[in-house]
Amino acid sequence: MAHEALWKIGMSLQEHQRQTRATAVLRGPAGEHRAVGLAWRDPDDEPVPAIGRSLAGGRALLELAQQLFEDARRAGAAPAATAVPDVSRVPAG
Repeated sequence: MAHEALWKIGMSLQEHQRQTRATAVLRGPAGEHRAVGLAWRDPDDEPVPAIGRSLAGGRALLELAQQLFEDARRAGAAPAATAVPDVSRVPAG
């Protein structure tokens, strides 16, 4: 028998001077996870808000992923299954 669970992810972004803050919230049947990602613009760089939003948002989502891997580990998943992938080495699309 198939089961379906609905998870909803929302993200808010705040920009203040040279810092962008993303707050990501995942809501599911088991509760809520919340994570924050930050990005800072170098003072010598031109302001490109889309870059800060992408970096801060990506970092918040990575933190959410780490929380989900930790939930699986605590529930009894094998260590190899809960290793957080190293996304820093994924080639750009």
